[in-house]
Amino acid sequence: STVGNNAISSESVLYFSNLTNSSINNVDLTRTGGTQFGRGIYVANGLTSYPFSITNCAVGNRRTGIHISGGRNYTVQNNTLTGYGNNLGEPALYLNALTVNSNLVINGNTFGGANFNTGIRVENTSDLLISDGTVSGTHIGVTTANGLGNATGYALYLANLTRTKVQNMDLSFTTTTKTGVGIQITTNFGTTAQVEMKSLIVKNRVDGINIASGANHSVKCSDLSDNSDGLEIASSVTSFVCEQNSFVGNTNYAINSTASITAENNYFGGGAPPIGTPN
Repeated sequence: STVGNNAISSESVLYFSNLTNSSINNVDLTRTGGTQFGRGIYVANGLTSYPFSITNCAVGNRRTGIHISGGRNYTVQNNTLTGYGNNLGEPALYLNALTVNSNLVINGNTFGGANFNTGIRVENTSDLLISDGTVSGTHIGVTTANGLGNATGYALYLANLTRTKVQNMDLSFTTTTKTGVGIQITTNFGTTAQVEMKSLIVKNRVDGINIASGANHSVKCSDLSDNSDGLEIASSVTSFVCEQNSFVGNTNYAINSTASITAENNYFGGGAPPIGTPN
């Protein structure tokens, strides 16, 4: 059935707090009508309340699709999150302050639809692995077919993360006009450090990757071509490493940095070697 048509932007259709051994399966929370309202599912758990699973649900035409705050041992699989993610504060999938272990399993979720601004926002979390699912130990798996690249604002928005890896993903925008940001790294009243990005493809964006703050981040062996700026780095960023990447056809800057960075063995055009081959 379809429920929750009267929600406003600050309300959740389903709200759960500190539940143990709980699951939501095959529930349609899609809102009818032309305006995105409300939040589909909100889960706020402490460390002693687990596991919790959300599977095979449809959460469409919402300002926020699924919001999970606190706790551990979540499974979020095979949900359809279309027509949601109104802005960077109201994404399709919002993950905050999670305790990461091998029992965090998030994959098979579908993104896209009208008014799809922000895909996945993760903050206040450490030791996370995000990939297309091919990397062993992946916690958040998103393939190209899952549609995260359709986000017009931010495909992946990461704030206050430490020791996080993003690997083997294609976050290119899917139409002809350069739009949005593939990956945003920032700090919101916390600490951001050691975000390692490797073997990525991010094309047709205003910024392929935007590093707004933090220390000891890196981008390696990635293709950041055909954007306005392939890589943008703010002045507050420290100890940033950019190695063995390809920057071809960016219309503004390949690397637009106001910080002092280490950039070695990157390719900027000419007789093209493969990604990962030094100039």
